[in-house]
Amino acid sequence: MPVDSASFEGERSSSTPKKTVLLKTVKEMDTIVSSSIRELRKATPEYELMIEEKERETDAKKQKLLDFIRDELEGDIKGAIRALDIIKEEYDEQRKRHKKGQLYNSKAVNKYVFDVTVPEIYMLLDETVRSLWHAGEHKFGEDRRSWLEDLQEDERCFLKYTLAFFAAADALVNENIMKNFVGETKLIEVKAMYTAQMFVENVHNEVYGKLLKAYITDPDELNCLFDAVNNTDVVKDKKTWAQMWIDDTYATYGERLIAFACVEGIFFSGSFASIFWFKDRKSAKGNPVLPQLVLSNEWISRDEAMHNRLAVTLHKHLHKEDRVPEARIHKIIKEATALEVMFVEEALRVDLMNSMTVKRMKQYISYTADVLLTQLGVAKVYNVENPFDFMSNIGMPMKSNFFEVKVTNYKKVGGVNDGVEASDANFEEMDCDDEDF
Repeated sequence: MPVDSASFEGERSSSTPKKTVLLKTVKEMDTIVSSSIRELRKATPEYELMIEEKERETDAKKQKLLDFIRDELEGDIKGAIRALDIIKEEYDEQRKRHKKGQLYNSKAVNKYVFDVTVPEIYMLLDETVRSLWHAGEHKFGEDRRSWLEDLQEDERCFLKYTLAFFAAADALVNENIMKNFVGETKLIEVKAMYTAQMFVENVHNEVYGKLLKAYITDPDELNCLFDAVNNTDVVKDKKTWAQMWIDDTYATYGERLIAFACVEGIFFSGSFASIFWFKDRKSAKGNPVLPQLVLSNEWISRDEAMHNRLAVTLHKHLHKEDRVPEARIHKIIKEATALEVMFVEEALRVDLMNSMTVKRMKQYISYTADVLLTQLGVAKVYNVENPFDFMSNIGMPMKSNFFEVKVTNYKKVGGVNDGVEASDANFEEMDCDDEDF
């Protein structure tokens, strides 16, 4: 049920017990979020120092290796890289050797055979392959006039923040996949799923770059937005947090799965909602507002929902000893929620309309965090309802006529599940019992 805007007014009495309860939970949510923001602001300088120190250590080790290659290997960098690749592969195998659970015990006779161990992950791969698309399917230049004529300056400002974060976020996700996740387990279906995800993230990255180029014609402003991860504090803070969780010396695999479920779930939640809010808007002439942005956002949000499901599924299939404790999950998710609230407070400087306010957006972010907590099988933190009725069906199957428009729930027939029609695919979630792992 959508939240009445009156329920956010601190001292106004509510007309029903339900609204009274909801008002109380929203106030409690604000208290929790505010406390998390204070803690995060204290921790952020430590995170930045940690990353800077590790970068200095890495630079020093890199120089020592280059000196060794020059002096001992006669400058044969290619040969050294081949040797390091073998060392890394042996290291990955060694650290997985004594791990328990399905993710580390492949059914395949060798690592090159595509023999599925966890059907649930393979089903996600099949769904991903059926849903592949590319940036060329959109005509972003068509949005240029709508950007100039149909938006207020505050709306353009908000979307600039949103697109500036998105322009870098997918590359950050891919950096983590390449550095850590691909070599983390022994299962070929996991490696295949991560490879597919990297392709999809690159499509998203291309889309956001093209959208910014379509909307922003000033080269200096465009470069500033492209480099927002380094020159805009609220975007930079998200990047710093994500980079910290990429580091496998800081966090376990399970913790990194949770953190990147936050990146693709919580960090994207406010931005997705802000774009979907424009879906029902009409221009003065009755035309859709920013139709290419809205359509691409539908496709991208569907993809990110699948990536979020992958992280949750992989965490579920970890051995019980390797799953993240509830208190640690709460800490990670509260930090991510606090960061996203800070981002929204900076980007959404004024309430755009009664339905799109800073308070409602904060509640939606907290609601999204609770959804992720529920998916992970732990207690909610914020206990608030979804304030945006227009976001109720996001990530759910959509009813549409395939022949009228290529809709966002369109899936290609003939995915990795050979011979299965997309409309007939009926995959059931596999139970994951502690005793089995």
